[in-house]
Amino acid sequence: MHLVRNAMDHGLEAPEERLAAGKASQGLLALSAYHDSGSIVIEIKDDGRGINRKKVCKKP
Repeated sequence: MHLVRNAMDHGLEAPEERLAAGKASQGLLALSAYHDSGSIVIEIKDDGRGINRKKVCKKP
């Protein structure tokens, strides 16, 4: 649940920002889960702005 919320809250832009960036006003969030070599893999993808690497690197 936390990963989905994070993608929605921090990954997807507001509709106005998306339109200004040439994207559809509504974002896309995709969740997939599968079994791989004895493990469960959960993937969450969005079509948002991506991770701000500089901001992440500044975190203590």
